[in-house]
Amino acid sequence: MKKFNGLLLAVLLTIVAIVPNTAAAFADQPVAFVVFDNSGNVTQQVYKMWREPVRWAYHFPDFKLVDTDRTKKVTEENIFTGHGKSVVDQSVTRKIAEEIPAEALVLVIVHDMYEQMVQGMIWRNEDGSTYVRTVLNADIYVYRKDGDRFSKKRIRENEIKELGNQTAPEETMKWAISKQVNIMENRPVIN
Repeated sequence: MKKFNGLLLAVLLTIVAIVPNTAAAFADQPVAFVVFDNSGNVTQQVYKMWREPVRWAYHFPDFKLVDTDRTKKVTEENIFTGHGKSVVDQSVTRKIAEEIPAEALVLVIVHDMYEQMVQGMIWRNEDGSTYVRTVLNADIYVYRKDGDRFSKKRIRENEIKELGNQTAPEETMKWAISKQVNIMENRPVIN
């Protein structure tokens, strides 16, 4: 029995030595996800919710999500001029992707995002019902080095709906990010 166990151990060690390390075979293509919040309403929980669609599109083992302070600093230096205005186009996103470096860049700039309770809208209903105003003004930019592809989406929503029938602006933004990334990657759009 000792000879059999020794032979089995020798065979296993030989196999381990011969088989290449498959962990090194994974592609290490970084994907940068950056959010600039001018509304003050993007919490850590909201950020994580928005990061999920990026992870769905650019998933391990082919991609590695990068959302470090350096990534945000490089992006900020390239898109904000001295007057605080953002200028984002394909050449700017290409430059950011090269400086980070990243295979893909998903950039979200939130200008305004909130929900507000509104009481008794005269033109809607005379019974004093409660309504919710939902405001979302944001821009989504996606750049991919492969093919030098660029897309952008401006979201401008300002709606009033009855309490309970509204869609939270955070949720709307999550699915807008998902749609934009899937359009960039020629994948089916998830609604």
